[in-house]
Amino acid sequence: MAKATPSPLFFPTTTNDACDAHHAVVDLLDPCRVANDVLPNDDEGLINKTMGYNGMQPRSNTQKMMSDNGVSPEVAKRAARMEGAHLNGNEILPLWIGAVVLSNHARLPEKMINIAAMTFIALRVAYNHVYINGTTPTLAKMRTALWFSSVAVPMTLMIQAANKVRKLGALPLF
Repeated sequence: MAKATPSPLFFPTTTNDACDAHHAVVDLLDPCRVANDVLPNDDEGLINKTMGYNGMQPRSNTQKMMSDNGVSPEVAKRAARMEGAHLNGNEILPLWIGAVVLSNHARLPEKMINIAAMTFIALRVAYNHVYINGTTPTLAKMRTALWFSSVAVPMTLMIQAANKVRKLGALPLF
């Protein structure tokens, strides 16, 4: 019988079973499963604990939470800010996708696109953090500055792609 040894990320493997080792690697590549194994679980969730989830009209859950007396005003306001951050992310996504497609089609250097992608993601993470946790006018101003900075990244890519196409005189063929 094989001796079980703990793996570094809580995935049990055996010392002589290649199949278990393969599954540990596959599990490691699945970030949702890793997060589920490592992070504490709350099977009921905030909405189900307080007022019940409305699956037929999920967009009304935040408004319902705001008017529910069983939910503290701070939690309700935070949920509204979370929804606002989510909606803002949906609004900026087409701009980002367009900038990346144009940059690739204009054949901008990969390093430039990669640096822009890392910058954009870092700015969006910071923006969401400030949006969700911001409760002061100073943080609201910081959120606005982060938003402008995050919009500037795809706009810069688009301008650089347009300038490269202008210099070439035509759009490069695939």
